[in-house]
Amino acid sequence: MFAQINDSQGKFITNLYWKVITKDSASISDCFIDDNKNIYFEREHCEFIDGIAIINLIKDKAKTFYNLADIQISLGRTKN
Repeated sequence: MFAQINDSQGKFITNLYWKVITKDSASISDCFIDDNKNIYFEREHCEFIDGIAIINLIKDKAKTFYNLADIQISLGRTKN
C-alpha cells in the first residue's frame, strides 16, 4: 500500500497502491490506483517520486472521485 485516504473527519475512504505495470508494448509504467480501481496517476516507470507533486495529484483526484471538499492522506503502511 502506498497511502490511505480519509475524509476531513478521518473516516476511511480507500487505500491507494503504487503498482508497476508492463503494458502490451513492453513498456513499464507506474500506476497509482485505489481499492475501487480509480487511476490517480500513471507515468513511465521510475524508482523515485516527487512527493509533493504526487500528493497534490492524489488530493485533487480523490476529491473528484469521491466528491469531497477536503481529504487526509496517510503515507506508508497504514491500518483501516
